[in-house]
Amino acid sequence: MHDDDTAKATMLARYARTAADAGHEHAPVPHVSAHLAFVADTVERAEAVLRAALPGWLATTRESTRIDGSAASARDLDAHVDRLLAMHPVGPPPRRVERLTATLAATGAQRLLLMVEGAGEPRVRSGYDHAARRGVLPTQRTRDSRR
Repeated sequence: MHDDDTAKATMLARYARTAADAGHEHAPVPHVSAHLAFVADTVERAEAVLRAALPGWLATTRESTRIDGSAASARDLDAHVDRLLAMHPVGPPPRRVERLTATLAATGAQRLLLMVEGAGEPRVRSGYDHAARRGVLPTQRTRDSRR
């Protein structure tokens, strides 16, 4: 989720090379691309909601123990949120479809994992509104089936 499409494509290419070097076939593995996803009537509204919620949520990850034992990053949280918003599908559904379609084409990933509760508490009214407007995936599936 923290990598852009170029980094994801590089990682999948490295995976394919490593699999091939070990005598394994790459094609049957359905890779996943993870995304921050939030629906709002405008990009500005989506970004405002997420800018208000994400820094606090991301700050809690500084206390986490990483799988590899390394220390958590001390990155500028506001700058990191700006980076996430610049590369993820937030805003009106057509923009989300456009961004997710571009990611699938650029990376070779075949599945999408969407974090949709970036605004915080799922019981908040905006969480319900968001869940009701996630009409992106049926559109995405229709586009993919035509290929």
